[in-house]
Amino acid sequence: METSGIVFIRELTRWGDLPLSETLKNELAAQGFFNGTAFRFVGLYYSARENMVVAGYPKYRPVPATSRDRRETLDEIGQICRLAAQAGLPSSPVFDDLFQPFAPQGADRRTSPYELSVFLMRDYAENGLYRERSCEIRRDGVGRRSWTRTIRYTQPVFAEEPLYLNPITVRSRRADDRDITPLHAHVVRQCARLLGPLGLGQGVRLPEGGEIREEEDLTRYVPAINARLSRTYADRELRLLRALRTWCGMSADHRARFGVVCPELLWEYAAKRYFGNIARTASGTPWYYALTEAGDYERYAGAGQAIPDILYAGTGGDGRRGLAIFDAKYYVPRWDRAGGRVYGAPPNADIAKQIQYFHSLRQRWPEAAVEFGNAFLLPCPLEDRLYRYGGCAMENDRQSREIGGLLPGLGPPEGPRDLVLFYLVDPRRLWEACLRGESVSREEIFSEFIPRFRQERERA
Repeated sequence: METSGIVFIRELTRWGDLPLSETLKNELAAQGFFNGTAFRFVGLYYSARENMVVAGYPKYRPVPATSRDRRETLDEIGQICRLAAQAGLPSSPVFDDLFQPFAPQGADRRTSPYELSVFLMRDYAENGLYRERSCEIRRDGVGRRSWTRTIRYTQPVFAEEPLYLNPITVRSRRADDRDITPLHAHVVRQCARLLGPLGLGQGVRLPEGGEIREEEDLTRYVPAINARLSRTYADRELRLLRALRTWCGMSADHRARFGVVCPELLWEYAAKRYFGNIARTASGTPWYYALTEAGDYERYAGAGQAIPDILYAGTGGDGRRGLAIFDAKYYVPRWDRAGGRVYGAPPNADIAKQIQYFHSLRQRWPEAAVEFGNAFLLPCPLEDRLYRYGGCAMENDRQSREIGGLLPGLGPPEGPRDLVLFYLVDPRRLWEACLRGESVSREEIFSEFIPRFRQERERA
């Protein structure tokens, strides 16, 4: 059986630089994988039309040049896919017919095409193709007796031994179903091509055939599957039919797509799960007090909220109270040492906003009562740790010189300079930690993030 090809596409690759046919580019564009002309999908996508797996990998990863690099890239894409399903982010498929047969009733059920493929391949390897089960009841004495029915529905004649006249015979038959059996074979072959580049299902002998065309819309088989489900009671067949119905419910374009089209949301989700312990970080809408003609104030709720990405509040072992403010930024800085510039880093507006969060919270809880930390979290592959300190960022306060010139004798601004620390966080270790349900320790907050912020502010 021919396996599908696989092509690795780096996030943010431009349309004209994609090593793909125009047909496949248009197919990816129809999926919403582009922001303008930039490719924005991180995950796995299988095109049945082109028999091609597109592996979109994150922008912080280098080009996978060796087989080991490709394997590591696929492993990380797998982590991203699992975490995206956990987060319920866009492009994590959610279907009306929810496949997972073992999920408790009422629970959220989401189906990955890759998980579905693994189930279908395992079921086929263990049980073979679907065959219709039928039960024929006859009174001609041919076949296996059902003694419960025989005793209940026939009148014995007693001699030396009871003699049953006109006995009931029950014959069970299995035969290929005209619609579902070839559909099952077709889906198994599609699953094999999808899983082939990942090294799965290699030893399975695939069914022959080819009655169904690759471009055929499989949703037309859903009524036949529903009809069979209404008269099927065997657990294995119920699970298989539900899996086939879910597969057919995906359109030709969505049939094998799993990942995220907004990687920055996944980065924010993972960073918040690991570094934060406050679920609701929004401040709420502002209050407006309108002065009336009577000289009184009427209070009105405004619109919009201040929403720090991540907050961690806790008490240290020595009773110190701390509040760490984090902002997960999906930026990959490039340092131009010769020109003294940085590219691909959070802009001045993001720095100012993060500083505003710090001052807003400090107004409610003075630094004498609460110690603060304030930092960006940026993705960066690291060799031996989950995160490390990278430096700090300050907003440009050029206007301060002009203000000082118009206010003689004011002098330069007093007090420590406002700044935001930035930490480099290894994405793979972060994905793994989130999938295992781990989080930052209280000791790390009070030994690293909070004292580092205080030291850097004093030094600035």
